[in-house]
Amino acid sequence: MGQSNEEDVIYVLERYIESMGGRAALEEIRSVRLSGEIIYSNGVSDAITVLKKKPNLVRVILDKGQVRFVQAYDGKVAWYARESGRNSFHDRMRGQFMKNFIRQAPLENVLVNYTETDAEIELGEDVEIAGFPCYKVIARFPDGSSMVHHIEKKTFLERRILEYDQEGTLLSELIPASFESIEGVTFARKISRISEGKTLSTLTLDEIQVNAGILNTVFSPPVELPPQ
Repeated sequence: MGQSNEEDVIYVLERYIESMGGRAALEEIRSVRLSGEIIYSNGVSDAITVLKKKPNLVRVILDKGQVRFVQAYDGKVAWYARESGRNSFHDRMRGQFMKNFIRQAPLENVLVNYTETDAEIELGEDVEIAGFPCYKVIARFPDGSSMVHHIEKKTFLERRILEYDQEGTLLSELIPASFESIEGVTFARKISRISEGKTLSTLTLDEIQVNAGILNTVFSPPVELPPQ
């Protein structure tokens, strides 16, 4: 972590971790299975399932009926697939897409893992998000990309997340909401994706299972992938 305003940064991060349930409760969570629905601005909806397992395994399944899209990382290979009978294909992720996906694979985000991350974390100017006075916590990664987390001053819950590429271009804006404690850990049951002030999609989680006994093989590609 960077040295800039370090004591203030640590204060905010530790309070944020407490709002998530505390380190002891977070350490007890070895895996999660999240399932729900994404509703897009045009009214179309897809089913989604997210599997995560420590230390950094992840599988995301987007079900569009006759076609399923999969993105996954098994700790060694990041891959994606379009599963549709004979028209199915599987391939490796590459470039910045791969790096971004792997970075977000861990069960706990960079703020929880701030003592282990290679990112420089600092405080920006306070902001107000949807009426909530918030701290602005900036995580700058070695490749030049960054994440900005807006942490509410009263509850220390996360109210907005911004992702930027190396050139400073905004890639995504997420608004978590409907927080709920499950097995002592705080989850957001609703996450909206915003662009230029308009909601592009809203993810609603209907089911959250912790320590569901997920096998590591679930995260590996089912077929041999093309070479890198």
